[in-house]
Amino acid sequence: MSIPVDPQTDAGICPYCGKAYVTGKALKGQASTAQEADPIEALRAKCEKYFQAGMAHKAENAALSATFDYPDDYRSWKLSLDFVARRPGWCLPYRDDFVDKADKLYRMGGRKDAQFEKWLTDYRAWQQKAQRVVNLCNALGIDRAMAAMGCTYFMLGDREMPVGEFKRLYCSGRRVNDSHTEWIQRFMLAEGTGLIYQTGSKDLVYHLFQTTDGKVPLQGNLVDALPALEQAAQQKSDDGDRPSLFGWLFG
Repeated sequence: MSIPVDPQTDAGICPYCGKAYVTGKALKGQASTAQEADPIEALRAKCEKYFQAGMAHKAENAALSATFDYPDDYRSWKLSLDFVARRPGWCLPYRDDFVDKADKLYRMGGRKDAQFEKWLTDYRAWQQKAQRVVNLCNALGIDRAMAAMGCTYFMLGDREMPVGEFKRLYCSGRRVNDSHTEWIQRFMLAEGTGLIYQTGSKDLVYHLFQTTDGKVPLQGNLVDALPALEQAAQQKSDDGDRPSLFGWLFG
């Protein structure tokens, strides 16, 4: 018995039982169409193969290409973020500008994606803790912050520099004054390294700006340092040293 097939759809209906049937050609076409309809997921699978094969850099570049090919799809930005964050030695989970793009595009699209919403919530929670680490480091100062985090040196390029030497060379202790010199000394977040200490000078007359960024070597995630920093801040407050600042941070 043969079933008549419509050449337009490569499908037919059995005249005896009434069931619909599709040909192998149609099935192959449906699979191909489904893959083409979701190229970002196909690219994710490709990137995963690269990563599992030990080609993390190639996986990262392939994922980043999605932001150029599909810039209006929030998943393309998340795809890039996911593979950048898996780079060996990467401490800061994501790039804020990519996260913001993914968030805005998702909200503009009007669709519901529970997995993406959880991913975004987890990142925002990490972001708040990371900023808390930075605030505590700035409140404690170099000596206490570095001691609390168990760090004894900075990285300037490929060179290891002890904290004492770094302070002597780059942290003069000067502040804004009438000589038109402004010294910037603060801990801040930095992509890939988690935390840096920035120090520099700005000449308000000639508008020249120079900075020296010392990377603080941390093991593991940046927020892992939070408990030790909180304990150091509490001790500082108990000692009567700038308790109002501690209250401002945690009040």
